[in-house]
Amino acid sequence: VQTCALPIWSCTIEDMSGTGVRILVDSPRTVSDNFNLMTSRDSGMGRACRIKWRNGREIGAEFRGR
Repeated sequence: VQTCALPIWSCTIEDMSGTGVRILVDSPRTVSDNFNLMTSRDSGMGRACRIKWRNGREIGAEFRGR
């Protein structure tokens, strides 16, 4: 997970579809409402996401644009 030019946080992808993703992070409140999800170090800018909900350590986000 990356927000603009800010640090990169590791996460676990719990579920992913064509429209969004559910991830598990250590500190969900530190993740910006808009972030880029990178599935590998060489995935470029990754996929732009917008958080739809937070529940404990879980975050549900929709993919933006394409």
